[in-house]
Amino acid sequence: MWLLNKTLVVFNKFKDVTGCFSERLVNDVEGLLCLYEASHMMIHGEDILEEAMTFTSTYLEFIATQLSPSLAIQVNHSLRQALHKNLPRLEAHHYISTYEQDPSHNETLLNFAKLDFNKLQNLHRKEFGNICMWWKELDVRSKLPYVRDRIVECCFWILAIYFEPQYSQARKITTKVIAMLSIIDDTYDAYGTIDELEIFTKAIERWDISCLGDLPEYMKLIYKSLIRLYEEIKQETKKEGKSYFINYIINEVRVFFLPNTHTRTHTRTHQIKLRVCVLRSRFLYIYCYVNLKSLKK
Repeated sequence: MWLLNKTLVVFNKFKDVTGCFSERLVNDVEGLLCLYEASHMMIHGEDILEEAMTFTSTYLEFIATQLSPSLAIQVNHSLRQALHKNLPRLEAHHYISTYEQDPSHNETLLNFAKLDFNKLQNLHRKEFGNICMWWKELDVRSKLPYVRDRIVECCFWILAIYFEPQYSQARKITTKVIAMLSIIDDTYDAYGTIDELEIFTKAIERWDISCLGDLPEYMKLIYKSLIRLYEEIKQETKKEGKSYFINYIINEVRVFFLPNTHTRTHTRTHQIKLRVCVLRSRFLYIYCYVNLKSLKK
């Protein structure tokens, strides 16, 4: 905390003798916009950044109509949603189109930016095509009609975690895992009976394909697909010499399902709900971290 407070001292240079942010800052709109974006990184107790946000947003809103078209677009866009609160590739797309309108733009730099964006976009499209084909082969729509079709949402969501080209394989596998968890979540929340869910939870704890015979027919597809997916992950991590990761991931899956025994009861307390959220959040973070470290392809 001491280090954070020392770091915040740098913002004092933007203040005048009265201790308020200097009105001279408004003469540099781009600098003012940068300060506004920086203020969104504040945490609780960082009063100087809260002051910076109030100061910059007030002036940016006031002068937005007096700016050049390209700069006005950039300012209004940031006022609607701060840079770090959006997906990086969406921000890149927006900035490229805005930068192109700037009369002083560098044509070579702009062309390279477009080339980079289009090249990576094509890679993402190929990945999404691969994932959608896998989803179609599962035939969720006809075999599990109660499940929400969220595969496109899952494909989009993963880009918030890692969009870079070297994480292509990690994106594909993690998206499949998220989609499977979505199927299972809908099964627990909206379809399965208490008895069926208890059987399924025990099958997850055992993690053995021989458990298929104990499951209801519709759950067999879910369980078999889950086992098969984690076998795929095992093979991928094995290529990296890190197949031991899979044991940690499977253990996290087991933990993920433990709170589900409370899901369909009416006695679920606030503490249990909080525990569910913490456990599930931990699982996704660990899973994304493992993929980030082991599947850079």
